[in-house]
Amino acid sequence: MRIVRLRAPGSDPAGYPQALREHNPNPDAEFISVDRMSIQPSTPGGSAEPFLVSIGNIHATERHVVTPAGAWPIADVNIASVDQTSMSTRTPTWAVVLAIALVWFFLLSLLFLLAKESRLQGYIAVTVTTPRGQSYVEQVPVANGKARYEVFNRVSYLQNLIGRERARL
Repeated sequence: MRIVRLRAPGSDPAGYPQALREHNPNPDAEFISVDRMSIQPSTPGGSAEPFLVSIGNIHATERHVVTPAGAWPIADVNIASVDQTSMSTRTPTWAVVLAIALVWFFLLSLLFLLAKESRLQGYIAVTVTTPRGQSYVEQVPVANGKARYEVFNRVSYLQNLIGRERARL
């Protein structure tokens, strides 16, 4: 059983009022604490595992995947990504203005109209699913090719972590 508790900055380190702490039915459960608006998984002893990779709101440690929908053992999840980006190409405004302004002086100014600029826009949907039917979808916005490449590298690394954990078990 996994218990999720939220801890505000400066609150009791255990995160519970004294009455709730005394009546905790499972003192050895793993907790996820929220401290200063960041999610930090921690073990019952209190030592936090560092995040090895983060993709939007999806974070992974060596043993767990943490999302706003919950935390699961890393060997029990599947990760999929869907590219929802599109590339558009257009003639920039400066080229049109120069072509119109200089057409009376040089017919070669029409070559400015051959200038094109490409723009990548959209998002990459990263889905975390569990065998029990639970899932979480994170839509990571992408503004250029480098960001797109980075998201796919992070998904690949997370899939590698999942594979290593499954092989270890």
